[in-house]
Amino acid sequence: MIVWDVPGGRPRATFAGHGGRIAGVALSPDARTAYSARFDGTVIAWDLAGPACAVAGRALTRAEWEEALPERDYAPACARR
Repeated sequence: MIVWDVPGGRPRATFAGHGGRIAGVALSPDARTAYSARFDGTVIAWDLAGPACAVAGRALTRAEWEEALPERDYAPACARR
C-alpha cells in the first residue's frame, strides 16, 4: 500500500504486509490509522505517524509534524527510535 501526497502528486510512504492485491482501504475518522483489506478477508491496521518519521530519518520538528499530521497532537514517536 502506498500513501500519496495528492496535492503534491508524490508518494509519501510505502507499507508492505499483504503480499497481494488489496480489495479496499479505509481511513479512521481521526485520520490516525489506515485499514487495508485483501479479498481473502485479511485486514491490516496501519499507523500513519511512523512513516512520516521514517521519511525524515529523524524525529520531526513541531513545524514538520503540523504540516504532515495537522490533525494529531505533536508526539514524534520516532524520537524514541
